[in-house]
Amino acid sequence: RSPGPVASSQGCVICEFAMRQIENLLQQNRTEEMIVNAVEKVCSILPTTVKSECRDFVEQYGQAVVELLAQELDPAFVCTAIGLCKKTERVAIGAWDLFFQYYS
Repeated sequence: RSPGPVASSQGCVICEFAMRQIENLLQQNRTEEMIVNAVEKVCSILPTTVKSECRDFVEQYGQAVVELLAQELDPAFVCTAIGLCKKTERVAIGAWDLFFQYYS
């Protein structure tokens, strides 16, 4: 089954949150293997309510994310680079962090 497209605003939120978690997992270790592992692991640390959307995101955009992070692009800009977020549409991650703490 092919995943449906991640909804734009929700896709932006999921992407930015995933990028923040991937950045935390990677720290300074940016080998391609470590990036792939971080991208694959990120959905397991998200609240159950968004795991399905996260898996769809990884299925659709995982390879692009790996390639961009392997080029040492700042994770904060990956979501804009793959077209999920507009430059002017940066989501307030603080609210997402509160959601994550409350529902995890």
